[in-house]
Amino acid sequence: MQNSLAVQVPRDLLDPLITDLPVIDPEGLVSIILIWSQGQITDIKPFKPSNNVSLPLAISPLLDPHTHIDKSYSSKIELSNYGMSQSLLVNTIEHSFRTRSILEKRVNYSLHLAWCQGVRGIRTHVDTLSPAGRLTWEVLQDLRLQWIDRLALQLVALAPLPYWITDKGFDLASKVVRSGGLLGGILGPPYSKSLYAKDDVLKFLYLAQSLNCSVDLHIDESSAEPGTGVRLITSIMERCKFDISIACSHTSSMGLLSIKDCRELSNRMAAVNLQVISLPWTNFWLLGRQEQATPVMRPIAPIYQLQAAGVNVCIGSDNIQDAWFPMGSFDIIKLICFSIWVTHLTPWSRQGLSLFTTAPSRLMGLEWDGVFRIGAPADILLFDCQTWQSLFSEFPRRRMLRRGQWD
Repeated sequence: MQNSLAVQVPRDLLDPLITDLPVIDPEGLVSIILIWSQGQITDIKPFKPSNNVSLPLAISPLLDPHTHIDKSYSSKIELSNYGMSQSLLVNTIEHSFRTRSILEKRVNYSLHLAWCQGVRGIRTHVDTLSPAGRLTWEVLQDLRLQWIDRLALQLVALAPLPYWITDKGFDLASKVVRSGGLLGGILGPPYSKSLYAKDDVLKFLYLAQSLNCSVDLHIDESSAEPGTGVRLITSIMERCKFDISIACSHTSSMGLLSIKDCRELSNRMAAVNLQVISLPWTNFWLLGRQEQATPVMRPIAPIYQLQAAGVNVCIGSDNIQDAWFPMGSFDIIKLICFSIWVTHLTPWSRQGLSLFTTAPSRLMGLEWDGVFRIGAPADILLFDCQTWQSLFSEFPRRRMLRRGQWD
């Protein structure tokens, strides 16, 4: 039995090989009829209204390529208001009181929230060497398998780069790879020991290459030493040509480079296939803080310049109601809305929506890229509105079609 739905869909989320479509409207939307059977799209037809019918807006389910889901909903708002050092202290205390029951409850709640709001995949970073690191990894692995038919959950083992090149680090990395995880670390200022940093990064990447494991690094989450970490890893990649997926999360201070330097570095990053995950929520909350002064400079990854150079760029939530950021709810629509304000990149402009759909799908190596085409999953995020303006002003009701069935 076939089912159908007449909707407005962004042209960028439609198969580019489909040519018999109506004229794209000023918001980049196309009126079509999606037809599906047995959980897959079987046909896409142009919608030809007899009257001025306003069709609902629909997109493919969204992705969150950088979170810390084990920390979500772990901290009160008054404990998240004092910058990096206080956040680190609160984070450490929280880890020391973790139990399996607490973690399972928090993470299940977070996954359920994301699922209900139209998220189909999440990548999360785990503080592997924390007091509860092993327990956290085990709980997340169990929940990853429990949710696998509903939502893709990717785990990144986060540890200091020097640790990975020890015997214990190698053993842990091997276990991470066997469980389907990724390797992560932190590369940020101060860079006073730049030679050691270079050596650590090089050995870490050789380890990841030997295990054929993707990498996701926290890089340049700072308002100082613009782009130093990204420039370092780019230089290493230019010489060594590692054949693994490497994501640079944050890349905040790169936004402080001059336009010329930023463009040159972006081109170099594209040439070695580095990918970037921008995290505006947490960066705008933590970076550029000054005592008794409103910050006017809060760096963010230079998304437009990176995209123009051909770098695959995504935007993620990062922290949700934890020691590092006191708000958020795994609602990517609200993240898109915030990102419009701070980046001036809109979902109705070229590559604006890709930050939350096709780009993170490519980054996460998912089977479906989020583009509606014949044979794609019949997964649709449907909104009770007709325009982008209504979506981001009114946050209307939404419904999810998953595998051809309405939730």
